[in-house]
Amino acid sequence: MISNINVRIDKELKEQANLVFESMGLNMSVAVTAFLKRVVADGQIPFTLRVNDALFNQKNLEHLKERIIETEAGEVAEHELLENEENVSAKMLDR
Repeated sequence: MISNINVRIDKELKEQANLVFESMGLNMSVAVTAFLKRVVADGQIPFTLRVNDALFNQKNLEHLKERIIETEAGEVAEHELLENEENVSAKMLDR
């Protein structure tokens, strides 16, 4: 029995992946099927998932911890949320 999977993905990423698969003589369906078979066989994702080291490095984590402590102590400033580019431009002109 065959089943379909619908996935929303960035168009450029899809095109780049298709080029790699085509160079290997595969199509997207075969590549995804191979990925899923490996997940089932190994009981895990077949590669290591990592957070972005630049974002979650020790310095940034320490900064975040300090901000959490300040927030919990009530030592924070309230800011208006800028919802869109128009509001951002208007706020910048007000300064």
